[in-house]
Amino acid sequence: MEAAGGVEVDLEARVTSVMVNGTAANLLTYNGGYPGPTILVKNTDLLKINLTNSLSMLGTNILGHDRDITNLHTHGLHVSPEGNSDNVMQMLMSGDSFAYEYDLSKQAAGTLNFYHPHIHGSVAEQYWGGLAGALIVEDDLPVLSGYETHLMILKDIALSGADPEPYASTMDFMHGKEGNTVMVNGQVNPVLSIRPGQVQRWRILNASNARFYMLSLEGHTLSVVGTEGGLLDKPYPVPLPLPFCSLPCKSKIF
Repeated sequence: MEAAGGVEVDLEARVTSVMVNGTAANLLTYNGGYPGPTILVKNTDLLKINLTNSLSMLGTNILGHDRDITNLHTHGLHVSPEGNSDNVMQMLMSGDSFAYEYDLSKQAAGTLNFYHPHIHGSVAEQYWGGLAGALIVEDDLPVLSGYETHLMILKDIALSGADPEPYASTMDFMHGKEGNTVMVNGQVNPVLSIRPGQVQRWRILNASNARFYMLSLEGHTLSVVGTEGGLLDKPYPVPLPLPFCSLPCKSKIF
C-alpha cells in the first residue's frame, strides 16, 4: 500500500496448503501466496516492510538449526546492510515481528530484484520451500511504457508427500536442490498469448536455488533491455537458447 513518502507492505511468513501441479503441498509462503506478493516501488520511495514470523513447529534441520527462525533479505538492492534495513543478522523467532525500512534513493530504476529469508543455516530450506517474491523498482521511461509487460518467476520444487523434499545431506546445502516440478508464477505449463508481430516486455526472475535455465522462444529473437543492475543503453539481441543462471545471477528484463 502507498504510505506517506513511500510504500508500506505487510508480509507474514507461514506454512500454507498450495496446489502444485494438482497436488496439495504444505509450502512456506509469504501471505499465503506462492510465489510471494510482488512489491512495486520507485527509487524515490522509502520502502517499509513489516514482517511477521508465523512459522512454527518445523523442528531443526540436519545442521542443528531451528527452521522456525527467519528474517528478510532484499536481493540486489543498493541499500544499507545495517540497523533495520537489509540486515541479515536480524533473527525473528516464531511469533516475532520486525519493521524493515529501505532507502531506495541509490537504486537504479527499471530493475527486477527479489526478497527472501537469509537466516544462517536455514536459508536454503526456507527459500527452497517457497519463501521468495519479486521486488520491482519501476521506471517511467516512455520508450517502454507502451509494451505489454509480464512478470515470470521461475521456480522448481520436489515434494516428499505433502511437504517440500527435505535437505537430507550436507551436499544438499552445499550445492542446492533441483526439483522435478518446474513452475512459472506457481503454475506448471501456463499459457501466455502474444499476437502476431507483437513485442512484449518480459521481466524474468530465476527464483530457483540451484537450477539453471536455457530460455528460448521458437521462431523469435529475444533482446535484453535490462538486468538487475538497471536498464541498458539500448536493446541487445541475444542468441538462442539464452542461458539463465541461478544465484547470484537472478534476473533479466526483455
